[in-house]
Amino acid sequence: MKKHTNPRPSRATDLKKTRIAIVEDELLLSKMLEEMLSRFGDLNVVGCAADGEAGWQLCQATQPDLALVDIELPKVDGLKLIQRLAWEYPQMRLLSMSG
Repeated sequence: MKKHTNPRPSRATDLKKTRIAIVEDELLLSKMLEEMLSRFGDLNVVGCAADGEAGWQLCQATQPDLALVDIELPKVDGLKLIQRLAWEYPQMRLLSMSG
């Protein structure tokens, strides 16, 4: 007698996790966003960066599906980072944030 197996994987394994990078210079806000997003099973925070230059390096290394970018960042301005990411990685979704 054949064992019955479920031919369809569970919904959790059906979904590809959305990879998210957070670029935010306010440490408390960055950690709060990371904690909040990590609660969703289909989201994966790949890292946080505290300035535009580190954000560029993080996005190059991890190539996330989505980058959450603060507008006002040290070293490289958030808008310049977004323009650079959009040019270099057109498939990456970008969301700007401002306090």
